[in-house]
Amino acid sequence: MVKFNGEENIFDEKGRSIATMRDFWSWGYSNLTSNTQRGMYAEYLVSIALNAVTPIRTDWADWGPYDVLTPEGIKVEVKCSAYLQAWKQTKLSKIIFGIAQTHKFDFDADAFTYDSEFVRHADVYVFCLETCKNPDELNERDLSQWEFYVVSTAIINKELGSQKTVSLSTLIKIGARRVTFCDLRTAVLEAYKD
Repeated sequence: MVKFNGEENIFDEKGRSIATMRDFWSWGYSNLTSNTQRGMYAEYLVSIALNAVTPIRTDWADWGPYDVLTPEGIKVEVKCSAYLQAWKQTKLSKIIFGIAQTHKFDFDADAFTYDSEFVRHADVYVFCLETCKNPDELNERDLSQWEFYVVSTAIINKELGSQKTVSLSTLIKIGARRVTFCDLRTAVLEAYKD
């Protein structure tokens, strides 16, 4: 696979350039308030912070056992939540993150397979919270509007067992460390040692 730079043309059947890949990205991925895009954006931010940006996000990443692999080999699961949503709201959303155990899918096997046991496959979880509560001030690109909570999977397993979701208050209660984007890498390395 080739990583696009955005300048690549999209051609019609007569060979005329009708747009660029950058045009497509702007059209399809500009709404960072959308749950799908915000989640992918959070994974990208964590990848940058951990110096772990892969050349291309592949289809298997959505089905993989974790979201980010650091240069040190630490497997990181990224979860995202926000008070504001893309749809009309009458009240702010409750902050809940998914932490369900899953099958591990094996993409290296000759056939698509997965383990029968349910587990959490990452070493560390990073919970990304877009903190803005005023729609007129929302700017997902401003990382001062984000908080990151870091905790080892071992602590989640010990404190929450097979629980499928967790609230922000519970994360804080079990010892998740709140950090800024700039401190995220250090926090992940420290959580890995827990």
